[in-house]
Amino acid sequence: MNGNVYKIIYNLLLKPASGLEEVNSRKPWLLLLFLLMAVNASRVVGGAVALSMCGGPGRVMLIYGLGLGFPVMIIACFTITGIFHLSAEFWKAEGSSRELFLLLGFCMTPVLFITPLSLIARGFGSAAIFFFILFTAGINIWAAIMSVLAIRKTYCCTVELALRIFFAPLFLVFIVFVMLPVVILLGAVAFI
Repeated sequence: MNGNVYKIIYNLLLKPASGLEEVNSRKPWLLLLFLLMAVNASRVVGGAVALSMCGGPGRVMLIYGLGLGFPVMIIACFTITGIFHLSAEFWKAEGSSRELFLLLGFCMTPVLFITPLSLIARGFGSAAIFFFILFTAGINIWAAIMSVLAIRKTYCCTVELALRIFFAPLFLVFIVFVMLPVVILLGAVAFI
């Protein structure tokens, strides 16, 4: 099993399409649970290091993040899977939400690098926060690309449809939480 674990993680990091294919064929649910725990720990420790670079309460984040972070992450995974599945249903794509949950969970593999990269960023002195943000953005883009691959794999669709499924909920959130308040505010100002 150890060789399989290393092979899956290696493929996910260096050959995401074949790594997701392997995850889909093997269905390693227990590995997913351990991966999500490790991702949560990496995210919390990396965030605590970044917060301490700003003079913030890094220890407080560490304590609360390790305690509450994992259940919140599981709830977020279910929520994101449901939103993407609903978006796929809207675009008339067919696939399994269970498969999507599994693949999206493994798409968080790059987040394991947040802690080491935050420690590297800390070495940049006054530019540490800039490099932390840069590294974190790169990791999030990497995970987003893997998520689009997971959507494409789950729904057997084109890249274009996978991108629509991925960005439709983000566009809706932008409309509701950014554009709608701006329009309401402009309407209120014009009314006064």
